[in-house]
Amino acid sequence: MTELIEENAHILKALGWPTEHYRVFGGGIMSALGLKPWRDIDLIVSEDLFEIIKEEFEGQYWYSEETHLPIHFNDIPLEIGRFPFDLERNHPGLYDLKTFWSDYIMFEDIPFTLMRHTHAYKLNRKNSEYVQVEEKDLEHIKLIEDYLEWSNFGY
Repeated sequence: MTELIEENAHILKALGWPTEHYRVFGGGIMSALGLKPWRDIDLIVSEDLFEIIKEEFEGQYWYSEETHLPIHFNDIPLEIGRFPFDLERNHPGLYDLKTFWSDYIMFEDIPFTLMRHTHAYKLNRKNSEYVQVEEKDLEHIKLIEDYLEWSNFGY
């Protein structure tokens, strides 16, 4: 594993959250497969874990429903959203919510949503006042499509 992947894996494991209550979302799966660096950790969590995080980590994050994942930690590269609320709020109808939660693969004891969800997300995401993503997403779409030419593992 690269240094960033090891560091982010260590952060997640140190939090001690039960893996059945969260999934690494977005580009995390691409990083786990060695396609790009793992800059920050995007998590989709259960409603129960979301409420626990809001209480136990109060004052350690900022909150905005104007962003795709509303909880942004101050001192660690971690953003968190609720399943299924934040998925549907940002991208209504993009994901099959009946299967999304079970579409994951474990790497280093960390649950990553399958790359097909990242692919769909990046094909549909647009720039906002908070983040300019379209150019980066085009690069990631190319990486995913190149990867699919030789493997579909994790997709």
